[in-house]
Amino acid sequence: MSKLIKWIVALFVLAAAAFAGYKYLYRGSATQSASMNKQGDLLAIYDRNSDAATIGNLENITHINLRLTDNGSDDIASLLGEAWTSNGPVMLTVETWPGASAMGKKVNILELVDSGLLDEKIRNLASFLHTKKAPVLLRLNPDMEVYVGVYPWQMQSPDLYSKAFNHFAELLKKVAPAVKMVWSPAGYPGAEEYWPGAKWVDIAAVTLKSKSELQTNNYPEAKTQQELIYRKLHRMRFFDKPVLVIGSEKLGKNDFKKGEFDAAVNYIRQHKDIEYIDINAADKTISPQLLRNDSSFITGVFDPMRNVVDSISVTAEHLFVNIPTLKGGLFKRRFDSVLLRNRDVIVTLEPWKDKQLYKDPDLVENILKGKYDSLIDQMYSIISTTNKTIYLRWLHEMEIPITRYPWQSQDPIGYIKAYRYFVNHVRNKKPQHVYFVWGPAGDRGSMEFWPGSDVVDYTSIAIYGLPDKNITDHNKQESFNTIFKRKYRRIALSHKPLLITEFGVKGPSSFKAKWLTDAAAVIGLNKEINGISYFNDADSPKAWGDIEAPDWSVSPTLYNTFLKQLKTVIKN
Repeated sequence: MSKLIKWIVALFVLAAAAFAGYKYLYRGSATQSASMNKQGDLLAIYDRNSDAATIGNLENITHINLRLTDNGSDDIASLLGEAWTSNGPVMLTVETWPGASAMGKKVNILELVDSGLLDEKIRNLASFLHTKKAPVLLRLNPDMEVYVGVYPWQMQSPDLYSKAFNHFAELLKKVAPAVKMVWSPAGYPGAEEYWPGAKWVDIAAVTLKSKSELQTNNYPEAKTQQELIYRKLHRMRFFDKPVLVIGSEKLGKNDFKKGEFDAAVNYIRQHKDIEYIDINAADKTISPQLLRNDSSFITGVFDPMRNVVDSISVTAEHLFVNIPTLKGGLFKRRFDSVLLRNRDVIVTLEPWKDKQLYKDPDLVENILKGKYDSLIDQMYSIISTTNKTIYLRWLHEMEIPITRYPWQSQDPIGYIKAYRYFVNHVRNKKPQHVYFVWGPAGDRGSMEFWPGSDVVDYTSIAIYGLPDKNITDHNKQESFNTIFKRKYRRIALSHKPLLITEFGVKGPSSFKAKWLTDAAAVIGLNKEINGISYFNDADSPKAWGDIEAPDWSVSPTLYNTFLKQLKTVIKN
């Protein structure tokens, strides 16, 4: 078997494990141990509330690694004894692994921790740490959000990770309350999904070029150390906790540039008014205002070919508008046509530059310079001519690490400023019937681009059956429920009513019918969903390269059946 085929097979197995609910197959590599950690230097500390940014006297902190399993000795003091030679501050990284009794079995170490199988070891560890006078920072199961299998707690449910973290922290704090619990993601996109809550987290941490992160290339590598540090600290902005910056084998003390760290911090502090506008959003509870009023549920469709809009009962139609359609008058004609059908309008404004949809490489910067003001004003003058409700979406799907749109793969703060510029440009003129929609796809890292609760009325996501663009078999599509659960967690910190402004499924009519029936049931059960809009068209062929672009379109009969099912479950 060639190396390429082996790699493809391994990738398929990994993906299958992820979709099936990943459990770590223990092969005997984990043994209970304690040792000095040579790869995790504490490089810096950032505290948005303090210029000094220090936590005790941590200049000469010792870093120790402790690996615990569900069997082996409970004598934690002896296990740590040889490694714990310092009387000064210590950062203790605790890793929980399945023990030898689980060899060859599929086990979930987080389930073992949450169920109490490590409780005696945790209590003994707490008793040992309680005797220490110098500060102790306990960093539990780091890099949890990176989607690789380096550690057995990776590729797991964020809810389960949080439960296991909190169980461990609560048990330890009962005996050793002075120990500082450190929540330590790598600082990778999607880290906020794994936030355990402020109650049991004292300090946050990120790692520069961690072993886990170096095994994935899903996101472009930072061009400079300043950019690397800034992006990781930016991902911690919803948590009002000091942040440790930890090194790795790839980037240790000798490679760390304090000037780059200072520049990253200064950039964040220059924009602190928008950076921290919703601090502690991660610990807010769901407001009843986020839940739908069933009588005002939005049923919409994007149907540019007019295949179904004339024969179905929807409350809204979705229109995409770019520069050529706006300047050439096509958008106004389409908009007026929707109004004649007495429907509300979802408007997605895509500021592409000309008839060839040329991508302005400096689009975000040019928005802030006012070069798109006339475009915004022209669009706004059209949508202000009616009392029908307008849902206005701008610069959508910004978090996907591609360049389909010129506002993708951009500096998050630059994007936030551009989004806010758009809202503030028309805010004083905005009638009551126009609502601003912030519309990520719902991919990892969506909340990096959150522009602030003061400029968003609705959050929206997109749900398409295909989990990846390299999958052409319609039978391999994910269910609406699977995608919704994953994506809703990613945008939950926005705390805004949710719209699904794009969704669709490919395949024969029988497959689409079943998928949509299941979707209706899920929408009925989840009152966070305030409205939907089906994408009744094929996608742009250019976006799919050599693969045939999927056709999401459905017949009027099929969509009417879906709407009837939806109406029934919402009423119930």
